[in-house]
Amino acid sequence: LAFGDAFRVFADVFDGVTTEVAAAAAAKDVEAMEGGAGADDAWTYGEVDFFAFAQLLDSAVARLPDEGDGAAVYGKGAFVDLGSGSGKAVVAAALTQAEAFTAWRGVEALPGLNAIADAAVARLRLLQAESAGGAPLPSAGGASVEDAVGSAGVSVAVGDILKGGAELSDASVAFVHATMFGEGLLSACATLVATMPKGAIVVSASHPLEGAGLELLEETEADMSWGLGTMYVHRVV
Repeated sequence: LAFGDAFRVFADVFDGVTTEVAAAAAAKDVEAMEGGAGADDAWTYGEVDFFAFAQLLDSAVARLPDEGDGAAVYGKGAFVDLGSGSGKAVVAAALTQAEAFTAWRGVEALPGLNAIADAAVARLRLLQAESAGGAPLPSAGGASVEDAVGSAGVSVAVGDILKGGAELSDASVAFVHATMFGEGLLSACATLVATMPKGAIVVSASHPLEGAGLELLEETEADMSWGLGTMYVHRVV
């Protein structure tokens, strides 16, 4: 798969937003939480490599059921990143899967970190506006991402995913970077994503999500900001 053109736009959108910059923003947010009382390992920041994520997402989209398979979701739905950090997975999904989803959404609990994501989405829209009338922004599939970066297509918001902050009723693929999650948070996330439409795909980093309504399909490796990690691909059943 040729993701080079999409990556060039991605690199422009996140120019200067290194893993270290995002991690510092996250640490500042956590420190502000009740004087740092909420600073457990679950807040540790990390990222998945653009190309590794693009390939992983391509595989996830290929697993979505076709119309008539008896699933509640098929074809296009929304991509949702649960704990979207600096917004890199959301933007990468929009750039590499412009035709696979109807929306690309991220929810992040840390406001300073989400501000970085919000600025990135604004930058993406600016690039789209600048390309109007000229060459469309590239995506891996050769399609324009102009629809993706419209007024509602790509969005990030501050919210608690476990307290109603994430809309999943129309989601066909969800991503959870669960590397530092403890058992309680993993269990809560599993319960949450199991509410997605039947047939939807859920990808979690480092830990599987175990619970009723989820079927583990595959384990695969992907490059992360901290090294090689394991990704778990599930289907909502």
